[in-house]
Amino acid sequence: MSASDAVQHLMRQKSKALSSAFSLLCPAFHSTAGEASIPAPVRIEVEADETTLSCFASGAKHEAGYDAFMTGCVFAQLCAHIGVKFEDFTPKENLEMNKKMKKYINLLPPSFNSGTVLDLRTGMERADACYKLRYPAAVHDNIVLIWGFQSGLSAKDMKGCICKVFGPASVTTVFSIDSTAVLIQFSKQESVNDFMDLKATLEKQDSAISLLHPLSTILEGGQTRAANYDTYRDICSSSVTKYFFADQANAVCSASDTELRGENVDAGDALGTNSVLDETAHTLVKHAEGTKHCSKKQDATDISCQDILDALQDGKTLFGKQTRRT
Repeated sequence: MSASDAVQHLMRQKSKALSSAFSLLCPAFHSTAGEASIPAPVRIEVEADETTLSCFASGAKHEAGYDAFMTGCVFAQLCAHIGVKFEDFTPKENLEMNKKMKKYINLLPPSFNSGTVLDLRTGMERADACYKLRYPAAVHDNIVLIWGFQSGLSAKDMKGCICKVFGPASVTTVFSIDSTAVLIQFSKQESVNDFMDLKATLEKQDSAISLLHPLSTILEGGQTRAANYDTYRDICSSSVTKYFFADQANAVCSASDTELRGENVDAGDALGTNSVLDETAHTLVKHAEGTKHCSKKQDATDISCQDILDALQDGKTLFGKQTRRT
């Protein structure tokens, strides 16, 4: 359906999903046969009772064997549309050797959005000349992760709110992770910081302007959080596993905040220890200076060992008091 220009014209930009293609190309087996405008060049006969025929007519996709049946019907019609005439075939003739089929067979797209095709005869993967980009390429620096918003808010709703503020072309892609989180890709990198700054500003304000702002729909409830793509990568690579992405994000970010606070506490303890040591050293100097000035009979550099030991003892006492106080 993707490799033939004739078939693409036939599909008229219709969905290439199996059930949709089957209803379009094989109207005789579909309930909406009266609405079909494409005649089926290949007549397919099915031997079945009335119950089975009614099942076929209703389009019972995913029923046992029915997907295979739809695939065979669509394949037969597509072969006819590219010029393969089954009535001219002999029983011994191999369809694989047909000249009109050779450029289509054994070619497998790894995924619907890969843009490549795998040639099963050679094992080589190449660019698909007929591929049309369905989604824009991901630009990580332009992506914002948003989670924890009110339930029931769709990706389309979020895009509409953001576009009201940043412009109709400001958002290129909205990818829903689940019902609690989305990835928003902006068209410009600077919009990421602008969004984060605006979100912080609106959350600090408690005014009518904040309540009427287009982003208030996203921020409603006060639990909405946002971060850049690096944070999203950290959340995904964490060993924490929660059912909803928002719960996992909160757990990972809370753990990170705790670690950060722990580092700050450690730094504060180290700072306090250094302060005590500095104060001890200052006491030693003062004690030595006091000894020097009070002893008029002694030279300025004539400090005994006992003076030094006394000063050290005073410093040790002070250090002990500071440690017990903390």
